[in-house]
Amino acid sequence: DTIAQTTIGALTTDSTSVSGTGEANSAIVIKNGTTTIASGKTDSAGDYIFNITKQAGGSTITATVTKASNGKTSTASTKIADDAIVQTTIGALTTSSTAVSGKGEPNSAIVIKNGTTTIASGQTDSAGNYSFIIAKQAGGSTITATVTKASTGKTSAASTTIPDVKDYALTANSYKIGTANLTGTYGKR
Repeated sequence: DTIAQTTIGALTTDSTSVSGTGEANSAIVIKNGTTTIASGKTDSAGDYIFNITKQAGGSTITATVTKASNGKTSTASTKIADDAIVQTTIGALTTSSTAVSGKGEPNSAIVIKNGTTTIASGQTDSAGNYSFIIAKQAGGSTITATVTKASTGKTSAASTTIPDVKDYALTANSYKIGTANLTGTYGKR
């Protein structure tokens, strides 16, 4: 006596139900690893659908149907796509900055741009950190760090604007040695 092949639909980290097919009118258990997350019976057509709580990305979900008449089982599994991506950060920069650093999805490609111009690129480390040498950038520039997760192609970006601050200068009028006070101007150049 045979058992119908069990199937299970694709799941994501946002899924709140699981469905598929299996031997009609048979017990079914849905597990994440060894933890049961749903159970019940397939209907007379062999279909099943159960509500589940959202499961973590990378989890393997199995559906096991047991045929009552002979105790045979049929199992199907699916891996939940790891849709999440760590939020990218970028440190503050000034017109004299020669490095840019921050955090993002670990072991992922990162591109640093000033507007549409790439000024640095590489990969985050295993902890998600990155640091790159850059040329000094002009005040008022918006620098963006974009990380791309290889497994899903998802991106996360962060940006910072370089303050457009001019040096303050002190300009003294003519003075004589021994004079107690100086007169002049102080302000942005």
